[in-house]
Amino acid sequence: NDIGGVELCVNQNALSVDHLEVCSSEAIQSLIEGFERAEGGEGLPTYPVALPGCSHFLSIPYTPGRALIDAGLPLVLATDHNP
Repeated sequence: NDIGGVELCVNQNALSVDHLEVCSSEAIQSLIEGFERAEGGEGLPTYPVALPGCSHFLSIPYTPGRALIDAGLPLVLATDHNP
């Protein structure tokens, strides 16, 4: 579920936020606002990271990549591979 982790990451100027399998429209708006603040010289943007392998192998929802891209956000792809 979406428990405010994205907003926390954006407010703390985290470089990225992972595991967006559940990502609300409010979380997407928070990411947009973070990029807008960064463009204005306030803080750093927080990049959303999709981990499709995690979703596939655990049979959980996929990151709403299309919604993030349609909102004008970049989307980072990663494997979540842990040795």
